[in-house]
Amino acid sequence: MDFFYNFFIYPILHFCFFVLSFFNSKIRTGFKLRKNKSWIRPFQDKTGSPISWVWFHVASGELEYAKPVIRLLKNNPLFKPKILVTYFSPSVVSSLEKTAEVDLFVPMPWDTPRHWQEFLNHYRPRVLAISRTDTWPNLVWQSYRFKIPSILFSATLPKSSGRVSSFWGRLFYASIFEKLSAISCVSENDKENFLRLSDELEKIISVDGDTRFDQAIARVDERRPHPLWTEKLSGNIFVVGSSWPEDEREILPALAGALKSFKFTSLVAPHEPTEHHLKSLEGAFKALGVKTQRYSILTDPSLAPVVLIDKVGVLADLYRFGSLAFVGGSFKKSIHSVMEPAASGAFTFFGPFHHNNREALALRGAGLAREVASSAEIQNLIVENFCMSSEESAKRREKILKFVHANKGVSEKIAMWILKESK
Repeated sequence: MDFFYNFFIYPILHFCFFVLSFFNSKIRTGFKLRKNKSWIRPFQDKTGSPISWVWFHVASGELEYAKPVIRLLKNNPLFKPKILVTYFSPSVVSSLEKTAEVDLFVPMPWDTPRHWQEFLNHYRPRVLAISRTDTWPNLVWQSYRFKIPSILFSATLPKSSGRVSSFWGRLFYASIFEKLSAISCVSENDKENFLRLSDELEKIISVDGDTRFDQAIARVDERRPHPLWTEKLSGNIFVVGSSWPEDEREILPALAGALKSFKFTSLVAPHEPTEHHLKSLEGAFKALGVKTQRYSILTDPSLAPVVLIDKVGVLADLYRFGSLAFVGGSFKKSIHSVMEPAASGAFTFFGPFHHNNREALALRGAGLAREVASSAEIQNLIVENFCMSSEESAKRREKILKFVHANKGVSEKIAMWILKESK
């Protein structure tokens, strides 16, 4: 399998990425980041002693699954190695820069044997932890050949995935997953799907849950400072998180309609808060007769019922103000994470495209979240939510928090495995 991948599949894949880089700025940035073997960087320990690395690999947003594990390791007095993170997408760089527990982060090498061998010879990591799904073939194969213990954690594998549904997919990915030391799955269904690839995986697989719950809970507990205007927020708060134009076509008319019945404040955070997108939203709200204000220059939220969030990195903290939340992407293609609003105790709803998210399905199944299909349904849901008594709202919030906290503690299991293997 490695011969077929290295001499046929990967060269074609790399060429396609190269062509796309002329049309896609993110891919172009990825190529620039990897110029001159930028994944090889010197690092000097303050003590002058040889450096021992524990290595995490993330694609992009999968860093959120790794953060609670990294934090536990760094807070453990018995943990001596440094934390090294490789990443695939340049979009995660800003988040890595803010993660103090990470000692060094570099873009992953091109997925060839030679480049990974250079990487591994340079860093000599003690252990590899792959977050969620990003199992590049040579990343795993070369780590195995260097005898580096490896774990794939918070792992998911849908039955619909080509890795499972295709004979060639099963054959190819079995050759990758069999070289891991451990696979920690989110659910029993994931485990069953992994075992469809190979019976050999039974020796290394376990069902432990999802580390993202720990990260969402930790984010709520951080209590980061907010702008002074948030102290004036009161009454009914509705948060729209990571919205795309497809979501906003349904949300905006519903908001305008609901505001005719109830007084409430809505915090609207577009997924891409570009100036063009923000002006488009301001124009759309104005046409509906709804006043807006921007987060960055706001002083008094009572001056307008809609606050447009024009800053990235604050949405997870804003969810705590709301009793109701909508998660974007769910009218477009695939929903964003429902973890943050759920960890804040907000009742969450979303559009039809949410089946990629297990937590959304689980919350919906428990009656703690709801699917909506139209603007009219959204308007009815908003009105219904704000008609609830404070006692009913408090009981529902308690149930949501109980659901979230029942799933915490997975990061400790992963951290303990890493500690054991890194000795």
